[in-house]
Amino acid sequence: MRPILSGKKLVLITSSGEFGFHPGGIREKMNHLGPHIKTLQAYLGVEEAFEISSEYQEFADDRHALSVEKAHKAAAELANCLISDLTPA
Repeated sequence: MRPILSGKKLVLITSSGEFGFHPGGIREKMNHLGPHIKTLQAYLGVEEAFEISSEYQEFADDRHALSVEKAHKAAAELANCLISDLTPA
């Protein structure tokens, strides 16, 4: 099966109540979404994928606030990077 379009970039933004779903994290094996999307990306025509995560939502404490802040910063930085890739030199 080949995708209709290719050369796409995919940005996966997740939010979870728990924490540690990143590679090397204590719940890495419980992260089914990111690896699943990466498995399918070729069929979707995705050549480059990015993942931004916010964690600790269920705790509603400083860890969550910091995680959201980091996710917002990562999203802004990624957006700037992706925009600069599209801007002619």
